[in-house]
Amino acid sequence: MNRWKLEWLRLVRTKRWLAILGVFVLLGILAPVTAYFLPRLVPATTGSIRIEVLPPHPYDGIAYYVDNALALGVFVAIIAAVSPFTVDAHRGLSLFYRSRVPNAGKLIIPKYLVVLAATLVSFVVGLILCWGETSLLLGHIALGRVLLGSILSCTYIAFALALSLALSSLLRAVLPALGFTVAFLLVIPFLGASSLAARWIPSNLVGSVGTIAAGGGFSSYGPAAGMTVSATVILVFFSIFLVERIRDSL
Repeated sequence: MNRWKLEWLRLVRTKRWLAILGVFVLLGILAPVTAYFLPRLVPATTGSIRIEVLPPHPYDGIAYYVDNALALGVFVAIIAAVSPFTVDAHRGLSLFYRSRVPNAGKLIIPKYLVVLAATLVSFVVGLILCWGETSLLLGHIALGRVLLGSILSCTYIAFALALSLALSSLLRAVLPALGFTVAFLLVIPFLGASSLAARWIPSNLVGSVGTIAAGGGFSSYGPAAGMTVSATVILVFFSIFLVERIRDSL
């Protein structure tokens, strides 16, 4: 059995794929409903304070979905991925892997790409559900623009999983890798406090779907997309380097 089939069976038989798909589908269903009913749920006045909530815009449903999908959805994907990513958590299992895989790249790449593929497919499925429900409740949006914008969000997801992979390979323990991955993803947006840095950080891609669906272009996201792709590649190769180095010490 080759590594690709093994990782796919691992994802399917442990039901990790169901958890990943389920959270994105749920978010895709709830986001347009939230955008539609929010103005009705917020009271017009609270004591002496008057609260004005603007009528929902079709892009609000998409924005709600993407914001939550790239937070909660990616978090669930990282939880599902961090255990198989941590190949050196147990010495016996580590030796077993090395006895059957000639190099670290053939061990790491299938693990990363199988989980990434499952997450991206789940994200797009949830996005299409969100688009359909948004069109019914809030108004029509061009699906082509939504899917075009989703490319940048998929780039961010690839980065988040690559970060989890690198930390798992470095720390060689599931819980610390999970904790530090979440901590780094939470800290990264604060780097955008500077307008110059904001153009380059990966979290700048989070709001790209709504902007591009509304008619915006890719140019403003170019620096962040380039930095995110570069960081993703570096993190994956860094993970391979770490796992290969540990192989030599066993």
